[in-house]
Amino acid sequence: MNHRVIRLNVWQVLLSVGLTGAGWMFAFYLAGVAQSSGDLARPLYGLGFELAKAITIGFSLGVVVKFFLEKAAEPSVSRSMDTQGITDIYASRVEAIKQFLGQIRDPNVTSICLIGISLRDFLTGGGRLRNVWIELLARLQEEQNRNLAPDKRLRVRLLLLDPKSSEGTFRHEIENTAILGGGLRTDISAGISDLIKALDKIYDQSSSEYLEARLYHHCPFAFMFISNTSAFIEQYCYRDHAIHREPPLLLYSLASKQYQTFLYCFNKIWENARPASLLDDYVGVAQAVHNAKILNIFRHDERNSLSKRQIACLQATQSGKEIQVQAITGRFYADGTPYDLIRNLTAPADGENGGRSLQFLIMNPVSEQAILRAVADSCPAADIGNLLTRWDWAHHSASRLYSDAIRVLEIFQLLKDKGHNVELRLATATINAALMLTPTNAFIEQYLYGRSQKFFQGFLLGGEYPVIEFEANPKSIDDTVEVQILKSTFDVMWNSYSIPVATFIDMDNETEFKASLSTLKRWCEGIPIEKRIKMLDFSCEFDEICPKSNKMEEHSS
Repeated sequence: MNHRVIRLNVWQVLLSVGLTGAGWMFAFYLAGVAQSSGDLARPLYGLGFELAKAITIGFSLGVVVKFFLEKAAEPSVSRSMDTQGITDIYASRVEAIKQFLGQIRDPNVTSICLIGISLRDFLTGGGRLRNVWIELLARLQEEQNRNLAPDKRLRVRLLLLDPKSSEGTFRHEIENTAILGGGLRTDISAGISDLIKALDKIYDQSSSEYLEARLYHHCPFAFMFISNTSAFIEQYCYRDHAIHREPPLLLYSLASKQYQTFLYCFNKIWENARPASLLDDYVGVAQAVHNAKILNIFRHDERNSLSKRQIACLQATQSGKEIQVQAITGRFYADGTPYDLIRNLTAPADGENGGRSLQFLIMNPVSEQAILRAVADSCPAADIGNLLTRWDWAHHSASRLYSDAIRVLEIFQLLKDKGHNVELRLATATINAALMLTPTNAFIEQYLYGRSQKFFQGFLLGGEYPVIEFEANPKSIDDTVEVQILKSTFDVMWNSYSIPVATFIDMDNETEFKASLSTLKRWCEGIPIEKRIKMLDFSCEFDEICPKSNKMEEHSS
């Protein structure tokens, strides 16, 4: 049965008693005066006596209604706690240390699930709850020594935040200055190390079903200490660890519905977490993405978002700045919105309009690399070799690659002729990636001949491999290594491995194509022995300059 406690302030009680007492004293005074008065005054004093009684009784009832019943009508905190299954509240975890120890020492407790961020209070030497961890290990050791039956043993599962996850990286960044030592990463590494030592000491092996740990990768919900009899829950939030202002720790009973919710939550996180390990071969992706300043990774099903993003980055390029594009044909930039935007951006400066420059590099459409790509674009992967042996000028001049490249060249050359700030060159080396470089962004898409098993959108390659967007810096010295390499790659291709459009126009495309095809077939179909260039024998000259030693002769023999 729940009992309700109504608390009144001291001044309320004293005031009520004092005024009530004074009222009754005045009433009795009037009664005494009435008895000693004459016949004429007695009725008047009697009337005053009755009025004094009525006022005093009314005032007393008013006090009860105002202070007592009003208090009784207020919602009960304890009643709400009972409804939610909360049996106790602690200002912090440290205040619940006796309860934690009691759980561990209770033989009826056979399961403890513990989830935190680093659990540094338990697992590190100076942790405030280190004694709880020591007591827990002591019980595991005792049960192992006694060879206790499996159903009587305590099973412990620990969940820690993966320091190499996105949330782990973010949490380390915002809390590393407030936590002594190396912060989150150091704490978790030290905790896992302590766990491995405990496993080796208790079970003489690196794993056990009675003591397990895993790393989860998402944002933590709460600190949980869940046994098979109760659950301790503390809401997690980002806080300054230099100031000990923790959210309260709530104790839930086994019978509550909330207990089952917390246990279900723990189990779901456990199922999707990876084993805790100190192996260095796992680095994850979050830290690399953060350090490389990767803003977006556009997979094949996000091409519409990619187009919108690239257009937005082009629009954000300020007047007087440069845009660099490298592609096989660059057809994306020659149609629709991208073309209209480039046309406006590269127009002669007029206030905030125009004034941007464009370096546009595409593949020489009659080069060896263009032939290989055109063939791969024209048939399934298994037929590329056969088609190459039958490839000729008729096939190539009708290919999508050749026609797109010629069309794009004509479009951008026309812009240049109209005074737009556009430069065109054709690559003689392999273009192994598409690049779009602006002062603040860098996009790269790796070019590959392969395709996925689900590839069914015709034979034209492209669009399946992810496009990565990096944050760039107008001051190249402040760029990440990755962006510096991308910018350097474009500069090498532009300055050293390409020709101007005028040179290409002076060529006979069919003749250049046949020369490129001949070289390709020579390598792909095999070179006849009689036409192979023999390696010169420099052995005599080398022997005269550097005679063989005895050891070399022994080794060669």
